[in-house]
Amino acid sequence: MNALIFIEGRLVGEMQLGVVQIHGQLFPPEGRAYFCPDCGDIWARIVVQDRPSRAVTIPCRRHHKHPYWPGGSIWLSWERELMAALPPQVLAREAKRHAEIYDELGGVL
Repeated sequence: MNALIFIEGRLVGEMQLGVVQIHGQLFPPEGRAYFCPDCGDIWARIVVQDRPSRAVTIPCRRHHKHPYWPGGSIWLSWERELMAALPPQVLAREAKRHAEIYDELGGVL
């Protein structure tokens, strides 16, 4: 299924998603809505056509406070299939964002 990736109000890429295996069962892919617990904004979305979205609570870029919940990053280490499907331009954006976070923290994680 086709999925569109929006971050901070801009379309940054699209990808193809297949079925997902959860506890041995196959499910169609779902979107993700990245929700900031501080300001309440949905600052990023992965939209899968005609499918619901699951809320993911990760701070937006303005409310980044902790290296383990990197504000402004859509990377979800526990969602391997979803992350493997990200297009190169989104992966480049993620690498840049994580480098910024590293610099913000003075090069120490």
